[in-house]
Amino acid sequence: MKGLLKKDLAILFCNKAMLIAALVVFMGVAFMGSGGGSFIVAYMAIFVPMVASSTISYDDMDHGMAYLMTLPVTRRQYVYSKYLFSAGVSLICWIFSCMMGTLSNVLHKSQGEPGEWLFLCLLSLGILIFSAGFIIPVQLKFGAEKAKVAVLIIMIGVIGVVWLIGNIKEMILPGDTYLISFINNSPFVFAGIVILFAFAAFLISLFVSIRIFEKKEW
Repeated sequence: MKGLLKKDLAILFCNKAMLIAALVVFMGVAFMGSGGGSFIVAYMAIFVPMVASSTISYDDMDHGMAYLMTLPVTRRQYVYSKYLFSAGVSLICWIFSCMMGTLSNVLHKSQGEPGEWLFLCLLSLGILIFSAGFIIPVQLKFGAEKAKVAVLIIMIGVIGVVWLIGNIKEMILPGDTYLISFINNSPFVFAGIVILFAFAAFLISLFVSIRIFEKKEW
């Protein structure tokens, strides 16, 4: 499995142009205007699953998957390597996005309450974990083309969640509803629940992917 992780890292660094472009976007948003911090952490929740799933696309290219399965690697180990790689990249990118978002907020003096920003960062981590766990089994089951539709759904979903969190107090919902009250009074408990839910979904996704991949034929 160590060799599979090295292969995925090599594939990742082969896409230097995409990584540099993403870094330029992050830097541009950080220095252009206020609200950049929220955009950065939301964009990362979309960007990371795409990067992780792109390694599966490369493996499947030109019947590469059939060749990989002739190596001394089990299908279960292959799936484990994808989830481990996705988790590692997600954590690194999440830390980087939080640092860039904090920099953007400080530069534009729009950080607001530190607790609110920390809450948004934790919430973005939950969304990122859930997104990464969602896209891998879809990619393994349907291939690269249909997985693009899943990425689009994730993108719309992430944007919708971020917008909802940012505007929930201004919506028509009564101000004293239990959910809003709970978020206002215990934001970190709510963020913890979201992260635990996302982590549970990530583990369920792992077993689903193993089942899918063990039945797959080329």
